[in-house]
Amino acid sequence: MSDFWLTLRLKKRWGFVIYRTDYSSEADWNKFLTMYEAFSNHGLPSSNFEDGRDAKSWKHMYWQNDKSQFDNATLAQLRQHFREWVASQTFGGQLEWPESYMFMVVDKEVLDNIRPQKLEWDYSVRDEEPYLKAIDRDCPHENEDYPGWMKVPLVYLYHVYRKALKLGSMRGLCLRESDWFESETVSDEETYLEEDESDTSLGWGASSEAVETAYGI
Repeated sequence: MSDFWLTLRLKKRWGFVIYRTDYSSEADWNKFLTMYEAFSNHGLPSSNFEDGRDAKSWKHMYWQNDKSQFDNATLAQLRQHFREWVASQTFGGQLEWPESYMFMVVDKEVLDNIRPQKLEWDYSVRDEEPYLKAIDRDCPHENEDYPGWMKVPLVYLYHVYRKALKLGSMRGLCLRESDWFESETVSDEETYLEEDESDTSLGWGASSEAVETAYGI
């Protein structure tokens, strides 16, 4: 059994805090929730194995869906609420769990992206995969080229959590194929993560088919 699973068994739950900050369309929100469930499940290991069954049963996001608090909330407001929420939680152990140092956001841009998309999971090419926005708990320093956020396709949620648990910070997540930098301005060496050759995790730009092949789905 991998170190990841030995660690995760300490609390038997994985998931991120997810804030909804756009309340202009319940239809778009409900479509997002349906796509979230289908796409995130396709990123899990095969249910033919114990790890896959556990990954599915232990998947629980911490949804923050209060219009009076979060409608059009700024990043500063979300970071403040997130820090207060983390301080009120007991995750177990002394580990830096991913849900304690990064959170996800569903804003208008996220919902606009899924509006024209087909609801069902399939292998067709999409203009852009349905995604969430991941936000670092800590605001980047002034004049720093690290923006503190990135897009995370729904199908990669488990992959991101697994990698984040290993690395212990959002800065540690691989930037090489993220939307944070223009590809022509960044070399392969300019990342916040030194690749572990023993880690077969996929990069951010991997296709859905590659994700499924890697996880044996």
